[in-house]
Amino acid sequence: MKYKMDQLINRSYSAIKGRGLITEDTIESDFFLKMKEELKEIADSYGNEKHYVEECIDLATVCFMQVLHLGYNPIKEFEKVVLKNEKRAINHKKYK
Repeated sequence: MKYKMDQLINRSYSAIKGRGLITEDTIESDFFLKMKEELKEIADSYGNEKHYVEECIDLATVCFMQVLHLGYNPIKEFEKVVLKNEKRAINHKKYK
């Protein structure tokens, strides 16, 4: 399976909408409550690496879905974070 991340995010969003879990009435607090649920599942799965990884991805999926639902491109937003972290890493090395 080799897909581009944007394709996977869009497919996931369509599937979740198709299940009726995201609608025009879905608001930010709905996503926040789902994030809390996923965090609990992450905590509960600690010690079971395979399940733990799955739950981490579930949380990331909820975050990507919210960003997309708000009208942003999750890949572009993620790239901004990557660039920020790379800059911080360079600055960190300069001052060590």
